[in-house]
Amino acid sequence: MKHTVNFALIGCGRVSVNHLDAIKNAPHANLVAVCDIDIKKAESIAKENNCSFYSDYITMLESENIDVCSILTPSGYHAQIGCEVAKRGVNVLCEKPIDVTREKADMLIKCCKDNNVKLGCIFQRRTYDAAIKTKEAVEKGLLGKVTLADAYLKYYRDAEYYASGDWRGTLALDGGALMNQSIHGIDMINWIMGGIESVDADCQTYAWNIEAEDTAVIRVKYKNGAMGVIKVLPLHIRDLKQYLQFMEQREVSFLAIKVFICGILKTNQSLFLKLQTPWAA
Repeated sequence: MKHTVNFALIGCGRVSVNHLDAIKNAPHANLVAVCDIDIKKAESIAKENNCSFYSDYITMLESENIDVCSILTPSGYHAQIGCEVAKRGVNVLCEKPIDVTREKADMLIKCCKDNNVKLGCIFQRRTYDAAIKTKEAVEKGLLGKVTLADAYLKYYRDAEYYASGDWRGTLALDGGALMNQSIHGIDMINWIMGGIESVDADCQTYAWNIEAEDTAVIRVKYKNGAMGVIKVLPLHIRDLKQYLQFMEQREVSFLAIKVFICGILKTNQSLFLKLQTPWAA
């Protein structure tokens, strides 16, 4: 008989729906408790999912038999809460980002290592077929020598979104367009290209009345020698596409592949015919 994995959630905001659905549909996963400082939120979710609820996460950790705890609070609390979870021998599943500063991110990583528990962070777009196939193509040299890899990350966010919580758009608890909205695309292009070596960024706050940046243009150099540009803007226009673009040099011509990070792979078909790659279908 396989072991049942007991989950608990800390934070019952908008992203909790995704975690609840994943736990419900995962084999051998069991939700035992939820926690939120807004006890009514926690109670409502608990009733829907037949589990315990708390307003204090320390009390929950010390009262329940938990294997994995999902941390879904404002980002600036992730490391603090995650360390308390890890110290009690519970594995940590943290929403992106791990935290809003490198120092606090490193603290959580060290705390999990010291307490011999696993630490995971939510970057689900790495599981998309388009992302996996593109990474395989880059690693196997199916695109030739990649010289440029760009990310165009333009999201829909409005004033109502930033007004939905007093922590949104703050440096201490949320970060801006890079740390919050665009982190999935940044993670993906970093992952596909094998890591970023250096950055030169210009970050500004143009569109919204927030503390952090809402617009950024970043020049990057990858560890494999390629270069790239990452453009970020949470516009007030819906249905804009976010995509990654890879340029490779083949003899004297340049060919581009655009990978829409919503999971739809669109590319220059002539490139596929030329390479005769099995992943082109």
